[in-house]
Amino acid sequence: MRTMSNSNNKLGVEHVDPALGDLLPPTSNPFVGSANVLISVPESIEIKLVEAGVLVDYEVLLLLLQVCFSAMVGFIVAYCQATEVSKRVLLVAIFVLGLLTVGLFIAVCFKRSKLYQKTKRVPYRLGEEVKVNDKISNK
Repeated sequence: MRTMSNSNNKLGVEHVDPALGDLLPPTSNPFVGSANVLISVPESIEIKLVEAGVLVDYEVLLLLLQVCFSAMVGFIVAYCQATEVSKRVLLVAIFVLGLLTVGLFIAVCFKRSKLYQKTKRVPYRLGEEVKVNDKISNK
């Protein structure tokens, strides 16, 4: 076994590098009996299952909505700071991005309502079997 020691090491502790040689045999857990762990869990858990395809569509539309809205706000700021010559072009861009943002907002609202319509709630009590559609699944 190869070890590396530091000349400034006052405690006499050596570092074992597994790349340089054999590993030391495993040791026992030093925290046995000295560490107490308390886990608090609720009496029951409710799991909401959703259709994955609708969720992916919702997330993509939400991302596009955020990007379009940010771009529209950027063009509004540019419009407020622009000279009279370039304001007309910026106003057209703001109008187009505004229409696109409204359309995406409507699509996101539609997908969200569709997502919640297809949600399945599965109650689960700790220590009991999970029943989905009157079939027992593994814990």
